[in-house]
Amino acid sequence: MAFEMQHKDDIQQRMKADFRRLSDHADYEGSFSRDVINANSVEFENVYAEMSLAMESRIASTAWGDYLTARCAEFGVDRKAAVRARARSHSRERRGYRSRGEHRGSERRRAVHDE
Repeated sequence: MAFEMQHKDDIQQRMKADFRRLSDHADYEGSFSRDVINANSVEFENVYAEMSLAMESRIASTAWGDYLTARCAEFGVDRKAAVRARARSHSRERRGYRSRGEHRGSERRRAVHDE
């Protein structure tokens, strides 16, 4: 059975149907029983949201932070802290780099532009 997120409106509909089946009290808008149903459905929706996060945190491809670190540790992988990227500088003559704006055909474009 797969987990599915449940929303407040769906939960309310199920709770109202169950309430009607079990009780002969009114469940119309503003009644005590309806207020209880509404309050509980919001809390149940929050629980489903937490369960969804728990499911995502246990799978390596969707985990984050400490959950991902713990999942990696299960396989003997130690996560390293993030660091800034470092750029390397190479000699242009040795590698054949062109300067900015110096591309093939740029002489032709300059000649047409200068005319």
